[in-house]
Amino acid sequence: DVKGQVEGMSFELASDQEDVSPKLQKQIEQAKAWVRMPDPLRGLTWRGWLASVLEEVLVTDALTLYPRTDRARRPIGLQQIDGATIKPLVDDLGQPPLPPDPAYQQIIHGQVETWFNLGELWYLPRHRRPDTPYGRSPVEMVLVTVNLALRAQIHDLAFYTEGTLPE
Repeated sequence: DVKGQVEGMSFELASDQEDVSPKLQKQIEQAKAWVRMPDPLRGLTWRGWLASVLEEVLVTDALTLYPRTDRARRPIGLQQIDGATIKPLVDDLGQPPLPPDPAYQQIIHGQVETWFNLGELWYLPRHRRPDTPYGRSPVEMVLVTVNLALRAQIHDLAFYTEGTLPE
């Protein structure tokens, strides 16, 4: 399974420079702390957060991340929002509207709950399409193939149950 393979990979954050300044070393340590707990508000460690992100990408292709900050605008975490609740808005050219106009709506139980500007929310479909702001997930891509295979099996089964002679 793809999620298990990705989750099982090991990684290490490091600088590609041999001589690291104290300022850069501090940034590396901050990045390592974030990776250990990318969504502290929900208590998600890296593996739990990554599993949730991979599930969203593979099933709906509507990865939506909300960068949470404290009152001083310092980053707290990267919260995942259910991408199925997000409606991307488009302007006359089919592009996301620029701030201050809202670019996304979060719709819950048929009601618009929250409006987001372009910079406030990260809506990241992996397989972008030119005719729609929505992505196409791998699950959606395989549906046609599976449907064709099922119909072929039904056709083959009919050969043995209904015969080849017309009524």
